[in-house]
Amino acid sequence: MTQDKLCNKCLAEDEQVLATHHCSECNQNYCGAHLHLHNTSNKTKSHAETGKVSKILSNASLLPSLKQHVDLPSLSKPKCSAIDLKHGSLFVANDLIIVEFDLATKKVKASFKEPQEDAPFKMCYDQNDNALVYCIDRGAYFDITKVSRDGKKIFWSINKQSRVRDMCIDRHDGSIYTIQKDGSIIKTDKTGNVISRVSRVSPGAASRLTLDPSGQLLYYIGDEGLESTKLDGSCLTLFKNENADSDHKFELDGGEGLEMGIDFTTGEFYVTNVYKRKVQVFK
Repeated sequence: MTQDKLCNKCLAEDEQVLATHHCSECNQNYCGAHLHLHNTSNKTKSHAETGKVSKILSNASLLPSLKQHVDLPSLSKPKCSAIDLKHGSLFVANDLIIVEFDLATKKVKASFKEPQEDAPFKMCYDQNDNALVYCIDRGAYFDITKVSRDGKKIFWSINKQSRVRDMCIDRHDGSIYTIQKDGSIIKTDKTGNVISRVSRVSPGAASRLTLDPSGQLLYYIGDEGLESTKLDGSCLTLFKNENADSDHKFELDGGEGLEMGIDFTTGEFYVTNVYKRKVQVFK
């Protein structure tokens, strides 16, 4: 990454995060999270309103022209992955082995055996603690495991009555959000202590849990479509795209059938409609 394309606010926090927008008034580059704060702050929101904020064009933003760049060394059973931008690494869980690749050279930097000798499922990276956070499937329930670069490891169970469908980490304080198969959302601190629990925000299975950069809203895929909620479970919303024609309606089966990605800089939702073989964009 080049210095002029990194978020200046993240650099001040010793993090290397790609910038998506530039403010000519502030002469600063911003990532998605800091752009949201910039555009909503009373002191700087006028910059966006008066056209001082522009998008930084980069190869990463030109998705239609993406071409395969390189193959990583072959892995036998890759399960999940997470990126550590601070150290320029990609972690891939390859069955019981976790492999660390260098993002620049695409070569293996290190590897280690999962401490509990189980296969990770769902993986995130905590930039604050320099630690991998992932799930371990125990059959009827999941454990959450946290392994830091200095060798420390902790693991805990959140809810032995339900399985974890997805999780995400608050990049500011390291809080962990998990959405359970029963539709509840549990928030823990970085050591596994439960902070809050919201019961059955979704009527059934849910996935693709995503935290808004403001830390105020959670988005996910529920039984019938896209859902969002405040962290206390209030202001629950549901979008089913039910007024669309048959080729574009959402089609889900037990919470499966949709995948979602959100560009918080533009407010666009990218929805992969698996059964209809379409990628739809909503705003």
